[in-house]
Amino acid sequence: MTEIGAKEKTIIPGEKLDIDFTISTVTWRGERFAFPPLGTIPQLLVIAGGAENVVAKKLGLDRKEHPETIGVSGG
Repeated sequence: MTEIGAKEKTIIPGEKLDIDFTISTVTWRGERFAFPPLGTIPQLLVIAGGAENVVAKKLGLDRKEHPETIGVSGG
């Protein structure tokens, strides 16, 4: 079992995480966790990959070509 400290960001290569916004659950390693329903705007931001992507798209920027313009690293 992996212990994760408070506010520590963790990436586990090869792990699968399923998020179901219709029933507000996250499933990981066969366990299901509930979370409060998100409103329409937060859901759209998640689907878009974050606020930076929304802004970049509206400005017609390619994040990979101009990461410094929108303050994020490419990826």
